[in-house]
Amino acid sequence: MRRSFLLICIGLLGGLGVAFGAAPAALADYPVDIHVVPPASTQPIMAPALVTAGNGTTWQVWIEPVGSSGKLSLSRFDPATGAWTDRRDFWSDPRLAATPEHTLRVVADERGPCAVGWTRTVSTGTQLMLSRRAENGAHWLPPVEIPTIDAPITPAALARGSDGRLLVAWNEFRDGDQPVLRAQFMGSSAGPASVSQETAADIAPDAAVFPDGSALLAFRGRSDDDLCTMRIVSWADGAWQPARTLGADHRLDVATACGPRFATYGGQVAVAWLATVEGKSGLFVSTSPDAGGRFTLPRRIDAGQPRGQPAMQMLRDGSVLVLWSEAGDLPGLYLRHLPPRRDPHPAVRLAISPGNHPGPVALSLLKDYDTKPAQILVTHAPAGATPSGQTLLVTLPDLSTLAGRAPCLPCDEADANATRGYAVKGRITAVQAGQGIVVLEHPGIPGVMRAAALPCRVDPALLGSLSAGTDVLGRIERRGRDWWLFNVKLLGAPIRG
Repeated sequence: MRRSFLLICIGLLGGLGVAFGAAPAALADYPVDIHVVPPASTQPIMAPALVTAGNGTTWQVWIEPVGSSGKLSLSRFDPATGAWTDRRDFWSDPRLAATPEHTLRVVADERGPCAVGWTRTVSTGTQLMLSRRAENGAHWLPPVEIPTIDAPITPAALARGSDGRLLVAWNEFRDGDQPVLRAQFMGSSAGPASVSQETAADIAPDAAVFPDGSALLAFRGRSDDDLCTMRIVSWADGAWQPARTLGADHRLDVATACGPRFATYGGQVAVAWLATVEGKSGLFVSTSPDAGGRFTLPRRIDAGQPRGQPAMQMLRDGSVLVLWSEAGDLPGLYLRHLPPRRDPHPAVRLAISPGNHPGPVALSLLKDYDTKPAQILVTHAPAGATPSGQTLLVTLPDLSTLAGRAPCLPCDEADANATRGYAVKGRITAVQAGQGIVVLEHPGIPGVMRAAALPCRVDPALLGSLSAGTDVLGRIERRGRDWWLFNVKLLGAPIRG
């Protein structure tokens, strides 16, 4: 079954999009186009997870119940047909807990899903399991147990670095009764390490790894007076740094089993979490432009009664797409677009679902903006006696609509190109005209790379205007093996040595 319709956003009041002390965001239409994607399986789908590989393919991984146990399955989305294809079952486990509340954590490399984490129940408690795809891509290796010191009490968060290492983080009981946060880079010789002396609530953390190898963990800290707060701890220069608190006046909702969620692009990062402020539960988002060095004031973005685990995706321009479930008078699956340095767009209800039993949700970017609008895939599996996962292909408003102008394809293309790669300011120190290369000396780009003298290819039309000693403002991006410098503005006359 396939259907398409245009949704005009629902005006959401009651503090939507309100940063503490700020005025509510102005309401405006946010039209999206939605297609229902046929399910990847004829059987019930549990714990659906979505991930997009480096080559642009998007995959779904899920648990399919087999009697009282479960099997892990995956399928690739085909944009040409709008359907799932290449369905494969890659592991069966009689101790895999196939429940509607189960969650999978999946990461991808250039080709597709490369690691899946899940939990299974044994006589001694819970085991954290990890399955990895063989390097040749032909098959999946037998799963291994993630080594822990004490009994784990949450699923493990997974994040993959550009060097292929996996950062794994979870909570476990220390000395039998004290929850503590643990983390480990799989593939390193070091064992599990406590990343903070502060304790953590028994809610799953999340992890993010940046291109330069630095990393972040988000978790629920618990103070001596039992006040739960959102904490961030960073990995930099080979060590875990002291934890910091986001939203110090937030009392986290201990009744929910939902932990925080990260979304990243380059060195930009966003984190979302559920919290209780002044007795009311809300979904909050905070962003950082510099790999967690600074975070914005938390912003509430829900419709009044958020439920379940949120999902997020960050676009090239640093804007954030947030997906979550709502209860209340208008229960369902909601999406909200949060652009940087501007008020959020209004929320839109993508699907109607039971608000008290939302089940897991997932979100992945199918394509970013270019001359055409961005597209995302969202999946949700409402909890119930016979859960059935549903996938929606959502086309976002075009850039002209978001900018409030008449349709203009050249304008949309220019806007999209202005967000490609990473902004950089530096000095040309050498020009290799015969090879079409300049050497750009630039300061560090947080989360992306340290300060460097970077050889960059440039278009021939630009090469003639660049000379040694020229200060430039532009953007760089990797195309294959080479870095390219483009969208260049000259800053004054060349400085001669």
